[in-house]
Amino acid sequence: MSSNLVRLGLGAGIAALLAGAIALAQERTGGEPSGRGRVDVFNSVDGRVVVVTSRPEGARVEKGDIVCELDPSELRDRLATQDIVVRGAEADVHGARIAREVAVLAVIEYQEGTFIQEFAATEGEIKLTESELARAEDRLDWTRRMFDKGYTSLAEKVTDELTLKKNRFALEQAQTKKKVLVDYSKTKTIKALTGAVETARARELAKQAGLERARSAQKRLIDQIHRCQVAAPAGGRIEYATPIGAGAVVHDGQLLFRVVADGTAGAKAK
Repeated sequence: MSSNLVRLGLGAGIAALLAGAIALAQERTGGEPSGRGRVDVFNSVDGRVVVVTSRPEGARVEKGDIVCELDPSELRDRLATQDIVVRGAEADVHGARIAREVAVLAVIEYQEGTFIQEFAATEGEIKLTESELARAEDRLDWTRRMFDKGYTSLAEKVTDELTLKKNRFALEQAQTKKKVLVDYSKTKTIKALTGAVETARARELAKQAGLERARSAQKRLIDQIHRCQVAAPAGGRIEYATPIGAGAVVHDGQLLFRVVADGTAGAKAK
């Protein structure tokens, strides 16, 4: 018995899904079968809109003929504003893309240019101080020998000793500078520049999403304007449940008219 209940439940679920699909298709087309040989047509324009023109009751139409026209002026105004929004969003995306490309170039520039230059400058500074240190060592060695022989003064000896210490300190500073550059500054700078790239990329994606939303709204307005011209979904004669002559106000989802096939009971002659 439980298996029968499961089958009944599945069958009901499938039927509900089919009914939902049919309803969705009818909503998109604006027409709904309401009886044999008769099709209901509903207003698919959002909000309240004024009827501009409509065919008279009982008029004969073919499939695709315009039965009534709704006033699209408000929608056109909104579309003009939305066009400006879309252009602004496109400019934002373009600017964000350029910022991201610049950030990427900054990483490449540092890795392949700035760092190499700084490293070479530090290496040159080390070699220079090494050379100056070697000369200072030679000078001090000579001064000490001359001092021992009495040819130079104590002041000269002290001066050369201070010069040697100064050159050793300069070499240590240059070597430390190189270590900091290679072990810390390079990594820190690359991480900072890479973070800027990720930030720029996230900003670009956000701007792109904003552009897609703006374009979607623009597309919907264009579709709504097209829907202001309501065509007959089939051939037959026009029948109104409620008169909708020029100047009438209709709302979204309202039944506009029916198309009744010729020969159907209740069809009116023109």
